Amino acid sequence: MIKAMTLKEALDEATRCLLCDDPECVKGCPANVDVPGFVRRMRAGNMYGAIKQLRWNNPLPDTCAIVCPTEELCQKNCKLIEESAQPLMIGELQHFVADYEKQLRTPVGFVKSPKTEKVAV
Repeated sequence: MIKAMTLKEALDEATRCLLCDDPECVKGCPANVDVPGFVRRMRAGNMYGAIKQLRWNNPLPDTCAIVCPTEELCQKNCKLIEESAQPLMIGELQHFVADYEKQLRTPVGFVKSPKTEKVAV
């Protein structure tokens, strides 16, 4: 279950990220979300940039944050675990940023041009 975070909680959690050069969390993500990229922008206070980064590969970051089993995918690969720490709460941070977008007067929307493949839902 995704816990709603306050801005302070989200920023505190974002500061825990190691911003790895070769992030294993991204390799574990089926949507290929650039976790260090959006977290880096959050830490700089650039929430708009964080939203854009999230939406680069994923048009539905809020939905994915809720339904994705992050503890079995990206969080399982978090390098904080090697330091005997809890993994970064990637799903919760993604959900926070997606919720933040809902508060904007002009939402970011999908950034990357759509692929030509068709997908059944």
